Amino acid sequence: MRTFVALIVCCLGFFGAARGEESIRLAPGFRLDKFPAAQMPAGEWPATPALCARSDGLWFATRDNLFRLGARMGALEVPLPLDGFACSASGSVVLVAAGRLGPVAGRLFVPRVPLPSPATRVAGGAGDSLILFETTAPARIFRFDGRQAQPVATLAEPILAAAPAGDFVLVATPSGIYRLRPGEPLGLLFPLADMKPVVSLAIHPRTAEILFATEDELFLLDDGRATQLAAGLGGALAATAETVFVADGRRKGIYALRPAR
Repeated sequence: MRTFVALIVCCLGFFGAARGEESIRLAPGFRLDKFPAAQMPAGEWPATPALCARSDGLWFATRDNLFRLGARMGALEVPLPLDGFACSASGSVVLVAAGRLGPVAGRLFVPRVPLPSPATRVAGGAGDSLILFETTAPARIFRFDGRQAQPVATLAEPILAAAPAGDFVLVATPSGIYRLRPGEPLGLLFPLADMKPVVSLAIHPRTAEILFATEDELFLLDDGRATQLAAGLGGALAATAETVFVADGRRKGIYALRPAR
C-alpha cells in the first residue's frame, strides 16, 4: 500500500521552498498552503497551540475563545482565559479553564472536573475519551472518559506530548517516543536524545504512520525511521487522510501540508 511518506521522491538533502514562505523547506513531493488572514481567528495565540480536525472543519483555540477556521465569531458566547483545548476522536470538544476540564454546551463552557495537577495538559483520545498527561516528573498519564480521570501509568520523565493509537497511547518524553499500553512496559519507538523537544504527536488516519513536530521541524516516523517532511515549520498537528495541518506558534500561522499533485 502506498504510504504518505512514499511520496517523498528524493533524499532529504534536497528541499523545495514552500510557496510564499521561503524560509520553510519541504521534502520533495509536498506543497504547503497557509490559511489566509481572513480565515484566521481574531485573538491572541496561546502559549501552547492546539488543533482539532473534525468533520465540520478545523478548530483552534486562542487565549480566550474557540474558533472554527473560517468563522470570525468565537464558539464561546463569553470569552474566558483558556489553558487548554482538545477533541476526542469522535469529535467532542473539551476546554480547560481555571484548572477545570469541561465540554462546550451550546456556546457555554461547562467546567466539570479539576485537573489532577497544575502541570496537566489535555490531548485527544480514542473514541469519546481524552488523554491527560503531566509535564513534570514523575509524570502521570490518565484516560478521561467524560466523568473521571483513570490513571494509566506514571513515567519517570516529563511527558511532552501524547496521542491515541488504537488500544495504546503514544507519548513523547525528552528521551524518546514510546508506545504505552496499561500493564506493559514502555516500548521505545524512536530515540529523541539528540533532537529538540517534541511539541505535538499525531497519527495519520489513512496510513497509521506517526507524525511528530518540534517547534520548527516536522517528521514522519515509520518502521523506526524518522523522515523530515519540513524544516522551519513546526507546532501543533492535526491530520486528515490527505492533509497535515500545522499551527506554528512562532509564525502565528496555520498551514496545510499536502502531497503535490
